Amino acid sequence: MIKSMQMDDNTIIYILLPTSPLRTPDDLVGMYKEYIKENNRAVVSVTKFDTPIQLAQFIKIGRLTPVFEKEYNLSTKSTGHADTYRFNECAVVNSAKGFMSQNNLIGLNSIPYIMPPERSITIDYPYQKYLAECMLEINKKK
Repeated sequence: MIKSMQMDDNTIIYILLPTSPLRTPDDLVGMYKEYIKENNRAVVSVTKFDTPIQLAQFIKIGRLTPVFEKEYNLSTKSTGHADTYRFNECAVVNSAKGFMSQNNLIGLNSIPYIMPPERSITIDYPYQKYLAECMLEINKKK
């Protein structure tokens, strides 16, 4: 699409994923400010994992097996590990050239724009639609 539109390499592009309706205009402005502050490096919206990824497990032959065995063995308490973050599927801002040079939407070494969990709900399943609707109602009352 970028090539077909013959965009200048420095054109700033936002990708706003439609399954994340709770982002705010302030989030988009904040992402732009980070993009400019970081010399036009890609900015990706993220939110903190509820549980540190170091505690993730596979089910292997019917048994729980830690994905990160060394870190898992250090502590099974959430507070015993560094915070970890995930792309919350809300937005990405980058230049046309930046998007063209990446292998995926968020690239490597992007700048994080941390959003709270209540604005990071992605609607992939019916229960998430319900959660988003509840958050919208709560926000209306504020």
